Formats: sequence, structure tokens, C-alpha cells
Amino acid sequence: MSVQPRRPRGDRTRRARCMGNSNTIDLSVEEVFIGIDWGASHNQLCAVNATGARLRQVRVGHDVAGPYQLDAEFARLGTGLPIRVERAEGLLVERLQAGGHRVFPVNPRIAVRARERYRVASSKDDVFDAFTLADTLRHEHAHWRPLPVASPALAERRAVSRDRDRLLELQQRVEAQLHAILDTYHPAPAQLLSSIDRDITLAFIADYPTPQAAARIGAQRMAAFCRRQLSRPEFSGGSELTRRR
Repeated sequence: MSVQPRRPRGDRTRRARCMGNSNTIDLSVEEVFIGIDWGASHNQLCAVNATGARLRQVRVGHDVAGPYQLDAEFARLGTGLPIRVERAEGLLVERLQAGGHRVFPVNPRIAVRARERYRVASSKDDVFDAFTLADTLRHEHAHWRPLPVASPALAERRAVSRDRDRLLELQQRVEAQLHAILDTYHPAPAQLLSSIDRDITLAFIADYPTPQAAARIGAQRMAAFCRRQLSRPEFSGGSELTRRR
């Protein structure tokens, strides 16, 4: 008759069952490694222990409740957690660092090559991607340094810079759409004026929205239009219109 040794008290183990987004965890003082697959509409979180067992898999939406859901998940898993994410800045990274967690950013291209070591996927799998982020962090975290925490002033500058970049990107998209429409239906404004993102171009389109309306412009009407634009305070001396007249 054989006797199985009893597990000593205080053994650092964790029992977990992971099925989709339903998980049960018997928490202990074991190391936890987290990967977050950042997406346009949601984040996918995966937590693994020191042996690579999946402890938690959760999908978190980009909505008002999302950040609080992340905080609740981290509270279950521990404090000062190592987290790998394919971003080095942004609201998600700032919130993770504000919560006292260590963020290990990774270039998306490097993350793709790391996923290929596990399997070659023909389509994107958020759950699997989050797992590979967490598991590669488990294997390689000793060779990486966490992202330094930015000062409040630097964090504010980064936020302003991100907003500016988003506005410029939106402006370029709208300008490209307007240019395509004008090239197809009303090419005169783009040919007459230097750029379609100027106020004078937009004013011309508003006054003469169709080729038929623009065809009725005579010398006197064009002169009146130019005078109205020259009187606007943003045109200092009307140099642009002077060159075009």
C-alpha cells in the first residue's frame, strides 16, 4: 500500500479553470503574468501563472465601464503586476501605470513573430494573441525593463499630442474625400484655388456648389467674391487672392 505525500501547507499553487470568459481562481502568492491584446473596439486580457496555466481570460470593452472592469480584474490577481501590451503610450498604458503595475510594451511586429512560435494562424484570434503576450512575458520578463512612468507634465503633453494627431488624421481623411468628390463632379474649385483646405476654397464651394452655378460667374461677380474674402480678418492683405486675380 502506497501513501501519497500530503501537499505542505503554504504551497504556492493556483488552481484555475478557464473556459471562454468564465473562470474560477484559487488565488495564492504565485507569480502572475498578464497580456493585453489591444483592439479598436475592445481589449482582450489573459493572465497566466509561472507554469503557463491560464488563470483568467476576459474581454473588456472600450466603454465607460471598461477601465473599472480592468481594475476589478487586477484586484483579483494581485498588485504591481507585470503586463505586456502592444502599446507604449495611451490612456490604457497610463491607467495601468497609475495602478502601480509594470508595463512591458512590445512592437506589434515582434509580437506577430512571437505568436508564430506557438502556431501559424490564418486569421486574428484576440484570445490567443493575449495568451501569447502573457506567456512570452513569463519566459522573457527577466531580460526586459518596464516602461518608465512619465511625469504628470509629460503625460499631459503626450495626451495633447495624441489629440492633435487624431485631428490631423481626421482632417486629412475629410480633405481626401472632398478632393475626390470635387474631381468627379466639380473640378473648378481645386483648379482655381491653391488648396481645398483653405477657407476661401470652402467659401467658393458654398457660394457656387455646382458646375452650373460656377459657369454663371462673370468678372463683376468674381470681383465681389474676392472683395468679400479680402475683407475677412484671416486674410492679411489678401495675398492669395491677389495672386489668383
